[in-house]
Amino acid sequence: MSRATTPDTARLTARLHAVGVAGAGRAADDLAEEIRAAAAGLAPGRLGAALDVARDGDGASVIAPGFARFVEFGTRVMPARPFLRPAIDQVRAGLVPRR
Repeated sequence: MSRATTPDTARLTARLHAVGVAGAGRAADDLAEEIRAAAAGLAPGRLGAALDVARDGDGASVIAPGFARFVEFGTRVMPARPFLRPAIDQVRAGLVPRR
């Protein structure tokens, strides 16, 4: 399985660390689980059931099987069927910015 990370998740993790390490780990776990659940609902076939969350230190990552990148981005012979990026966008839309 490979870790699905984007520049957006890296920035989010940095912001969570700025709030406080103890709270960051829990918040990262919660957000990763929300993203995993949303992606599982959008993923075709058994891919959704194969998604998992890995907790490491103060962060968390959504883990997907290696073939997930081909589904997300497509190939020469198969069109893209994005599921992870829309899930991240869906969860991000529900976040309320702190001022």
